[in-house]
Amino acid sequence: MISKRKRNTILVYCMASVVMLCALASNITKVNTSMKTNSKKIVADNHSVETTELSYGLVAIEASSSIEESKDAQNVTENKKEENKEDKKDESSKKTDDNKKSSTVKSNSNKKSKKITTTKKNTSNSNTKKSTTNTTNSSKGSQIAAYAKKFVGKSYRMGGSWNGEMPYTSTDCSGFTQGVYKHFGISLPRVARDQAKVGKKVSFSELQPGDLVFYSGNGGRSITHVALYIGNGKIVHAQTPRLGIGITTYNIMIKMTARRVI
Repeated sequence: MISKRKRNTILVYCMASVVMLCALASNITKVNTSMKTNSKKIVADNHSVETTELSYGLVAIEASSSIEESKDAQNVTENKKEENKEDKKDESSKKTDDNKKSSTVKSNSNKKSKKITTTKKNTSNSNTKKSTTNTTNSSKGSQIAAYAKKFVGKSYRMGGSWNGEMPYTSTDCSGFTQGVYKHFGISLPRVARDQAKVGKKVSFSELQPGDLVFYSGNGGRSITHVALYIGNGKIVHAQTPRLGIGITTYNIMIKMTARRVI
């Protein structure tokens, strides 16, 4: 059996223990409440930082750092946007300049191409005209030469004239050439020195059938004879009363000039 005194002592210890436990529980609650109170949310520039640290100084430093990093990121983003805008403007400007240059080059190229084409056409037309004219003249000259050869063997008469038609009458060198050309509707002066002024001058190396070749029988002082070139280095002409009209080489006497009438 426990004495009344011991029982009271045990009760006192138990009550003291309960009081101590209650006090301890109260302190733990206060600490938790304090920690909850110290847990704050810091908001800056739309960025939030949550912390449960007991020290507000560390929370403020981390929040400030986060804010600065956010500002730097925004600045970098804005700078990149500006750079992209500038790059786009430069690219657009370059494209515009390139298009203008390309358009100018194409325009100049088209103009040059048109000029070259026009020049080629003009040259081609000019060459065609010249070719046609030369063919026509050559054909007409051949006809004149062929007609003149029909009178080979006919007589020669100094000062005689002939109208170019049959029946043939005796004539001299200039009367013969005058009559042959008259047959083709071409009028020539009566004497050789005046015939040498008709048409255009041609070199002896460029002679064609139908051309007139003029000679000097007095040492080159003046024109005294005319003949009609028939090709291959030969002429048909009224020579002398003894020889009449004949065909010979064109290298007779002194050659003075050659004329193309047709």
